Amino acid sequence: MIRPVVPFSGVVAAVLSRIDRVVGIVAALGIGGFAWPVLIGIGLGVGAYELATPEFAHAILKHRATMKFARPALEAVGVATLAIIVVASTVAFLRFRTGIVESRTTAYRDVLRVSAFLTGLPLVLALGEPLERDHEWLMLAFAVVASALVTYSFAGFPAVRRIAGERIAARTATACVLAGALAYFALAVRAAWAGYASMDVPPAVAEAVSMLRETLHGRLLHCSYCESDGGRAHFEPVLALLAPLYAALPSMRTLVIAQTCWLAAGTLPLFLLARRVLGASTPAALLGIAYLLHPAVQGANLAEFGVITLSVPGLILLVYFLESKGRRAYFATLALVLLIREDLVFAAAAVGLCAILEHDRERAALGFWTVVAALMYGLALRLVAGVSPLAILSEAMREAPRRYSKLPGAVAMSVQVFGEDKASYLARLLTPLLALPLVSRGRIVLVPGLLLALLATTRRFSSIQSPEVSTLLPFLFVLAVRGLSRVGGLAARHFPRECLTNALALGVAASSCLCSLKLGSVVRSLIPPDDASLTVSGDAVRTADWLRGLARELPRIAKVAAPASLAPYVGTTSVLLPLRDRANADFVIASARDRAVRRVLDAEEKHGLLERKEAFANVRLYATRYGHLGKELERLDDR
Repeated sequence: MIRPVVPFSGVVAAVLSRIDRVVGIVAALGIGGFAWPVLIGIGLGVGAYELATPEFAHAILKHRATMKFARPALEAVGVATLAIIVVASTVAFLRFRTGIVESRTTAYRDVLRVSAFLTGLPLVLALGEPLERDHEWLMLAFAVVASALVTYSFAGFPAVRRIAGERIAARTATACVLAGALAYFALAVRAAWAGYASMDVPPAVAEAVSMLRETLHGRLLHCSYCESDGGRAHFEPVLALLAPLYAALPSMRTLVIAQTCWLAAGTLPLFLLARRVLGASTPAALLGIAYLLHPAVQGANLAEFGVITLSVPGLILLVYFLESKGRRAYFATLALVLLIREDLVFAAAAVGLCAILEHDRERAALGFWTVVAALMYGLALRLVAGVSPLAILSEAMREAPRRYSKLPGAVAMSVQVFGEDKASYLARLLTPLLALPLVSRGRIVLVPGLLLALLATTRRFSSIQSPEVSTLLPFLFVLAVRGLSRVGGLAARHFPRECLTNALALGVAASSCLCSLKLGSVVRSLIPPDDASLTVSGDAVRTADWLRGLARELPRIAKVAAPASLAPYVGTTSVLLPLRDRANADFVIASARDRAVRRVLDAEEKHGLLERKEAFANVRLYATRYGHLGKELERLDDR
């Protein structure tokens, strides 16, 4: 059989046609169609190799990676790249054949975009190294990049309510927020109790216990454990509202439970606010979970008992009622916020001023009366109670660093405000929220807390492991909600607004989770420490139990002098006194670990001023015999 001769021009036309088709496919895929498989392959391959060889990440961070790691890592990258190309091509082909999509190239690009978060796998695994010690900025950058990849991957996902329906999505979101709040409450209480069982009790707990006991005995807001004038450094009348609860459960654990429960409940007003502003339940639930995972929320909760932490849910609730225009609930919440601490008049005034600047007459009216009420309350405190809302600024700037003492005033102020510690503080606050508060309107609410943090020379005013972060924290979450809404509106041209809002909220939750792994007190309490000395010893637990039993045996009307670390354990007595005022006490409880204290107490015992009654481990109980020998006590103290 003679085959027909194909003209040379026909062969050329067929080849050119195939080339045009290949070029068309390449153009349709774009650069991402070729770059993403390589990037995903690198992330997946290096991540898998890190899991198989834990010392690989440590060697890279210490600049000790050798060629023994290079070849296996490159082989893993090659295999992962080939695997992602095969999987993406297969899924795209199947979706095209079943009619889900109209183009194979579109299906291929969609699979790559959904898989893009795998690129950040090595960054997530690298967070297992102690980066927060020497490479804090690198740690925060890893968290941001990994969270941005999560946001990009899920930006094209359909909204949950389109799949399951609006009612089911709303109920599921609410259930997730409630479950998250309960889980946080259980874990935070467990971590706090472990810290208190190890005798690690902050001084503020002793002051709060003393004030509650005095209030229950009719001396309203009096604090025998505080300064000699019987008052705390701040005016915190909200503590009186906790007195009935403390009367029913007279233990410092009551304060831990109350503070943790109130902070965990803060996720509910944030969820309601986000659902109202964003118009969807899914991103609102994700922001509520991000609130519980934020390192500053956990740090403020576990650092110590601080009344100011109660303002976090209160201020979020205040903004929610302002948004919903509920007048009665708004002013009731405003009154509660003002009773928490005197300097919150500035936070309330900032909320009111922000409402005045909005283009809404009813909210502007609420804002005006908020400013008036805050200023009148601050003036009344100054004239009647003698408490100045500006005293917090003097307290924050009290401890000037010695290294600035020789600098001129303006230079010292610049170094203090723009120092690396302040930049690190702001980065730790904003990184879990992907800096969304910075793109929101209404940033004026940050001014009081920001000025206090920047001007402060005392460490606790610029640390996320302190209750003082509560002056900034609620407004950051409120602005994150508004920033999320604004970004979703601006980027609606490229992505469906609802899908992008869900993806950004998921990115915020992922960033908060990653940062919490390194900086979150509650999350880190679940990880066994590398240093065995950081674990709670059995002696500390038994000592704490002994002190609680001792408190039940002491007379209720007794006056007990004890250091701040031991005083809360005997808080069921009538009057608590600091150790320096032991001359006015009936009993003295002290630890022999402090050599200076042990030397003084041994001398007083030798001179008959103290009589040892009981002892357990390093803790001793003395009955006082000072009487007319006060001058002798002063002489011993002078030594």
